[in-house]
Amino acid sequence: TEIYTLSLHDALPICHFEEAIGSLREALQVWARDVMPSRWSVAQHNLGDALASLGRTEKNLDYLDQAAAAYTEALTKRDRNREPLLWASTQAALGQVYFLKGEWGTGTESLEAAIAYYNRALAQFPHDVVPFARAGAEFNLGTALRVLGQRNNNSILISEALGHHAAACQNCLQYSPYWALRAAEAAEEDMNILKGMPDSSTHGTILAKYGWISTLRLKHVGHEIGLMP
Repeated sequence: TEIYTLSLHDALPICHFEEAIGSLREALQVWARDVMPSRWSVAQHNLGDALASLGRTEKNLDYLDQAAAAYTEALTKRDRNREPLLWASTQAALGQVYFLKGEWGTGTESLEAAIAYYNRALAQFPHDVVPFARAGAEFNLGTALRVLGQRNNNSILISEALGHHAAACQNCLQYSPYWALRAAEAAEEDMNILKGMPDSSTHGTILAKYGWISTLRLKHVGHEIGLMP
C-alpha cells in the first residue's frame, strides 16, 4: 500500500504505464477468472495500479474510473476472511483513487468514499503484522480527512486527520525515519490549520496532546533524510 502523497510513481515515464496496462490485459486473457482466480485477482489489482498511476500523472479521470473498475473486479475474487491483507490492499487502493477524484473535484462524495475505503483497509492491517502498510493507510486517511475538513470547515475532521498523521509517524519511527518525518510534517500542517480555524480556542487540549510532533521536527531541523535510489 503506497502513501499517495509521497508516491514515486509519478517520476516514471508514461510509456511504462501504458506498456504495463497492455501486458496485464493480455495476461488477463490467459488467467481466466474462474480457472486461476488468485492470479487473475493479482493481475486485476496490478492493472488498477497502472491505470491509477497513469490517471494521476495525466490528471485523467477516465483512467481513474478504469482503475476503480479494475480494483472492484479484483475484489470479486478476494475474500476478506480468507485473504484479509490482499482484500485490504485493494480497499486502500480504491481509497486512493476516490481521494484523487475528490481532491480534483468540488464536492464531498468521492472524499467520503475514500475515507470509507481507507477505514476498511485499516481494520485489516494489524500494526504488528504489516506496520508500513498500516502507516500508509493512516497517512492517506489523514490527508483525505484534512481535505474534507477544509472543504466543510469542520475542525472535528481536521482533528481526526491529525490523529491519523500522528499515528503514521509513530508507526514509521522504528522502520523509516524518512516516512516518519514526512508524516510528522503532515501532522504539523493539521495543527496549523486547527490554529487558524474560527473555534481555535477550543483546540488547546488537542494541540497539547500532539506537542511531541513539533518537538520531533525541531530536533531534526536541517537533517537530510532521503530515499535510497
